[in-house]
Amino acid sequence: MEPEWDPEPKDREYFRECTSGQLGWLVRREGVDRIKLDRSMDICVPYGIDWLAESDHRPLNMAHLAQVAFAADRMLNRFLGNQENAVKQWETLSDEQRRGWIETGPKREGMRKDLYQSVMVALARHAK
Repeated sequence: MEPEWDPEPKDREYFRECTSGQLGWLVRREGVDRIKLDRSMDICVPYGIDWLAESDHRPLNMAHLAQVAFAADRMLNRFLGNQENAVKQWETLSDEQRRGWIETGPKREGMRKDLYQSVMVALARHAK
């Protein structure tokens, strides 16, 4: 048995913590099975009965989809000559602005709204 093991993304076995809903995948650290949390940091927690196999793993959530649509909107704004929107960064939006973008995308109808809706529809089956 390997003391250290972290599967490639395509080979991961995902688990969800039944109380908090945290998502992670099975790894081995120092010869012990652990759950590596699905975050940017390398955080591993004990694997136990509180972790249930994720039968319908979808790697994205609605906020992720909105961020993809936001990035596409920035590029569209660049092509349309709207520099104010072309340079905005997701990270610098207020919580209220991010919530609004997740829920409805751009406020006005038109090309930008069409793009937002297209991205959200195209990726919806990959999100929970």
